[in-house]
Formats: sequence, structure tokens, C-alpha cells
Amino acid sequence: VNSLVYIDVLNEVWSASDDNTVRIWNVHERKCKKILCLESPIKILAYSKSPRLVLLASSSSIISYDPFLTKKLSTLEINNTNNNNNNNNNNKIINNNNNNNNSGTHNTKNLGNSSHLTEEIVNLVIVESKNRPS
Repeated sequence: VNSLVYIDVLNEVWSASDDNTVRIWNVHERKCKKILCLESPIKILAYSKSPRLVLLASSSSIISYDPFLTKKLSTLEINNTNNNNNNNNNNKIINNNNNNNNSGTHNTKNLGNSSHLTEEIVNLVIVESKNRPS
């Protein structure tokens, strides 16, 4: 297990492991209620109470989930190149919300300098919270 978060309002623990899974546990029943299968190992989990999001961080991306719906909201892909002369950074945010778009396409946003990733992640959380239905 790489990381754990407790979501008090749902009485759940989310655990991330090197086997590319995040398991969602019901604390009262002491049972795994769902397994999220991902493309790479999740190293860090974080829970935000306001807005209510769970962030899953791997070495190549940060994924936001709605803990109430266990629904992926968006993915921030991180380009891990160390070339400081590369101004054409390939980092991007993929928004998985369809917003009544049934084409199955995803909106993407290219990010600038990777030193601004923290700011972009905060903005991602703010944008996702505004897009969520009340």
C-alpha cells in the first residue's frame, strides 16, 4: 500500500497500491466495495473536503475523482521530460465530463511551464468544483 485516505462523510478508506489499483473500503463492514483499475501505480492519494474530490497521483498523471459517484472527473497528464529548453511542453488536462456531448471526445488543455503545475492543479480542482451539479 502506497497511500491511504479516509473519507469521513462516506465512512470509506481509499488505498492505493503498486498493482495499479485503488481499493475503496467500507469501514463499518470492513469490506472492499470497489476496485479502480488504473494504467499505472498510484503513489499518493489526497482528499479535499471542499470541493469534495479525491486526487490520485502517479508518476505520470493526477486524476480527480468524485468520491460520492466514484466517477473520474479529469486527468492531468504530466510530461516528465527534463529538457529545460523545451518550450513545447506536452502536459495537458483531460476533462472527462461529457457536458451533454455524446461524441465521446475529451476537452484538453495544454499546460505551460511545468513549474506552474501546482497552480494548474489548484485551478483544476476549482474548475471541477464549479462544474459539479449541486
